[in-house]
Amino acid sequence: MEVPKVLMKYFQNNQWNCGETYESIEWKDATTPKPTKEHLESLWNELMKDEMREEINKLLKESDFRVLPDYSNTNKEA
Repeated sequence: MEVPKVLMKYFQNNQWNCGETYESIEWKDATTPKPTKEHLESLWNELMKDEMREEINKLLKESDFRVLPDYSNTNKEA
């Protein structure tokens, strides 16, 4: 898990400092409790899924035009 990446994505409005590990997080925001390691790991998994979806969509967009003209169905918009 990349702790800084998760914090920057989901906790950008909070005050914190950190290194590369959960233990290195200095939570400076008195209005919100420091997220648990488990919560950050869950958010990391979601972030990775989102990034994979973006990459898949990008690759599909780049390749679909090569396949669609060969599609034999006469109603291509369907």
